[in-house]
Amino acid sequence: MAPPILTYHSEDSEGLITLGGLGLIYYQNRSEMEKEESTKILGGLLYFSEKKALRGFQNYGVLGAPFIGGLLWNYELEEETGFQKMSFLKFVFSRTTYKGKTWNSYFGISPSLWFDEND
Repeated sequence: MAPPILTYHSEDSEGLITLGGLGLIYYQNRSEMEKEESTKILGGLLYFSEKKALRGFQNYGVLGAPFIGGLLWNYELEEETGFQKMSFLKFVFSRTTYKGKTWNSYFGISPSLWFDEND
């Protein structure tokens, strides 16, 4: 069991917050009012996830950076629109599905969009 100074947990009708290692090792924040949730291990370097009510947005990844997502691995999903994006090494390879169409990108370039005959 960790010493109380290094851990914190609070839960009420509005949501919950859990901190491990003063929030540097483990962080979880869930808001019931805004229907949002965020989890980070080692500040998002080892793992992060976030969920937002807007369009059913979900984002998971490894080696997370603010406003960029997971640099090593990242998965994004919007339940309402059907948007899905999975990437490795953020800008090296990504696979995106949107409106029933799937394409791959290499270094930000999507050759399958140029040569698709079904447009």
